[in-house]
Amino acid sequence: MKIGFLIKDDIRHENLIDGLKIRGCETVSYITRVQLEPIDIMKLSRFIYESDCDVIHNELGIFPLVFNPWVKTPLLTILSTSLSDDDLLIIKTSCRKCYFASVDMSIVPKEILDRTFPVTSPDIVESYYGIYENIKKETASIDRRPWGFYEIISDKDDHKIKRITVNPGKRLSLQSHKRRSEHWIIVSGKGVVTLNNNNYELGEGGSIDIVKGAAHRIANPGDSPLIFIEIQMGDYFGEDDIVRLEDDFGRA
Repeated sequence: MKIGFLIKDDIRHENLIDGLKIRGCETVSYITRVQLEPIDIMKLSRFIYESDCDVIHNELGIFPLVFNPWVKTPLLTILSTSLSDDDLLIIKTSCRKCYFASVDMSIVPKEILDRTFPVTSPDIVESYYGIYENIKKETASIDRRPWGFYEIISDKDDHKIKRITVNPGKRLSLQSHKRRSEHWIIVSGKGVVTLNNNNYELGEGGSIDIVKGAAHRIANPGDSPLIFIEIQMGDYFGEDDIVRLEDDFGRA
């Protein structure tokens, strides 16, 4: 298990990090200055967006949750004080991969009680390790790819629905399917869809149909994540029904 840390002081977290390493965890830390400068915010967002961690342990307060709706990695924010109305507003826009932990559950608003873990064990390593494991199990439906990740929303005999996130500057392979057609709907961001020999620019709310056998791909030319819903229709939805024609990551 790989844990990322967003912290202001690596000395204060030395025992936790060392204890996790003894348990076989890999750790990586992003240490900020007390007063965040614009360059720090850019580096912080890059750390969150590009993380390949299983969980990010956040002790920088609510601010990093601003990036959370678009990232693949679960973010565990440690609460030590009561939250303001502005904090709660940010939390309401955060995605389901946003979790919390606190040694004092009395300060936790009722709106996030179902996403908050109590830190109860006197052994801080044992307590947080257990929380990380629980979060990892809850988010197991997330499948990571070199271009981003996807979540399976529904998987039935006659259809499959995915929520797909494409990282900035990345694109899926040019591919086709023999046993399914697809319908794509853009949720946020902008994408360029290649369908056979044509390119189509799609923004929020835009959609496109992809018939069986059509060569297709989507690219994210922007600076923010591209999120779209993929609805598959057919008689088989396995990942082995992908014929890759071109791929930026050597998988064709």
